[in-house]
Amino acid sequence: MGKIIIYEHANFQGYSKEFTSDIDDLKHVDWNDCVSSVKVIGQPWVAYEHVNYTGKLLVFEEGEHSFVGTEMNDKISSLKVITENLHNPQITLYEHAQYQGKTRVITEATNLSRGYDNDIISSHKVQRGSVLGPILFDIFINDINSGIECTVVKSADDTKLSGAVDMLEGRDAIQRDLDKLQAWPNVNPMKFDKVKCTVLHLRVSPESQPCPGLHQKTSRSREVILPLYSALVRLHLEYCIQVWGPQYRRDIELLKRVQRRARKLIGGLEHLSYEDRLRELGLFSLEKRMLRGDLMWPFNV
Repeated sequence: MGKIIIYEHANFQGYSKEFTSDIDDLKHVDWNDCVSSVKVIGQPWVAYEHVNYTGKLLVFEEGEHSFVGTEMNDKISSLKVITENLHNPQITLYEHAQYQGKTRVITEATNLSRGYDNDIISSHKVQRGSVLGPILFDIFINDINSGIECTVVKSADDTKLSGAVDMLEGRDAIQRDLDKLQAWPNVNPMKFDKVKCTVLHLRVSPESQPCPGLHQKTSRSREVILPLYSALVRLHLEYCIQVWGPQYRRDIELLKRVQRRARKLIGGLEHLSYEDRLRELGLFSLEKRMLRGDLMWPFNV
């Protein structure tokens, strides 16, 4: 049984009303679109911007939501409770709109950027279970690289744009792509975290002639190797990997070997041992990072 209580103002203030069934138009129950906070008991609810469950949507899990967010504040017009079985999820992806073309059935979180399905999903049906967040998120951001000239790598919490800047044309191409990426959040209810945005400059060879104004960094400097290792390598050793937390010494050493090799790429530290290199760079060993993750997990739960 699902119940939602909507409030006129944030922090559960003002006029309130509760519902236990779908509402296709809040005006039918003498309520306008002034909803700023909600409480959900039981099944999750979906709030829609327009009547008849259309427009932008926002999913509220069970709990108290003191503010619905600036995107949906005072804009909610219809509500729908999710009553489907939340176990054994299944979703069917279609190549074309209107459920046409090749199909693929998904029953667990899947990275769509790897394989045939990358950027070709146009419609979907959820047969069982709750909305599969990671899958639908991949579908949602599929068009983020539409019209992009350079290379874009997408993941759940990160988007990387890369390209060659050996000529002025290359610099202009990257700038055009940055402008397109900046425009994407304006038409989609999602924002880039500009605080976490960084720029990394690489010089491929000594013969390269970078554009005026670009800062050069050697390929063995810690300013280059550390961000590359943290962003592109270490996540494969820690996130969603079955061998993480190995019990056998040979498996532990195999993971360590990857990090050791990355540390050896940094110039000026050749005379130091592996442990001293980590200390010099301010990094933890993989065992300590694993222990740290184990301690953080129960705290977050």
